[in-house]
Order: sequence, then structure tokens, then C-alpha cells
Amino acid sequence: MRGPQILLLFIFVVCVKSGIKSKKHFGYCATDDDCPRNSKCNTASSYSDCECDDGFYPYDSDVAAAGEPYTLCTPFVCDPTDPNQCSKNGECEVKFGRYVCNCKEGFTGERCELTIITTTSKTTMTTTA
Repeated sequence: MRGPQILLLFIFVVCVKSGIKSKKHFGYCATDDDCPRNSKCNTASSYSDCECDDGFYPYDSDVAAAGEPYTLCTPFVCDPTDPNQCSKNGECEVKFGRYVCNCKEGFTGERCELTIITTTSKTTMTTTA
């Protein structure tokens, strides 16, 4: 009975993983102006390509340029394939081209690592008959 659930999870992981590039290098460039924001043109090798800055990773957006997906360099808060994603207190999802944690109720923080503590005032009511 769990077969369809496992299959759906596998398909989801494969689809999400395909949007994450394992390398920080992508595309061709001649100057930094040819690369998206938060990246620079790497001319150290014989093939010049864009490289995301530290803390940023390539992400193929839904926008296409000349038939190819436009690659953005986006901060990478969580990995949807990580079994301990978002401190096990949330789910990793893409929002506006950025992987972020969607925390479960009662948790907050960039990686859902903080517990929300709420206090309520005690109200006493006295009734007379």
C-alpha cells in the first residue's frame, strides 16, 4: 500500500534534484556582465563560464532565454533531498527561485531550528450567585 507513496516521493526528489546544479559553474561568458547577479565570469580555464559567489548556487528558473532555462544564483538554505531538512521541523521547498524551509506549526528560524514559545495571561473570573 505504501508503494505509490514511495514512488511519488522518488519522483519528487528526482524532479527537485534536477533543478539543483551540483557544480557552481554554468553557461559561457566573456565578462562578468554575461553572468547573473551573485556570480562572476571564471576565465581561469580554457573555457570561460559563470561561477556563483560563495553561499549561492545555480538554479534553473522557469524563465527561458533563447529556449534555454535562465540560470540564477540563489542562496541555498536547505536541500529537499536531505533527510534532516529544516531540522526535521519543516519542509524544504522552492519559493521565488530559492530553496527555503516552510516550518511546521510551533517552529521558526531559517532552518526551523527555533521553538516558538507563547505565553498567555491568566484571567480569573469571579461570579456570585
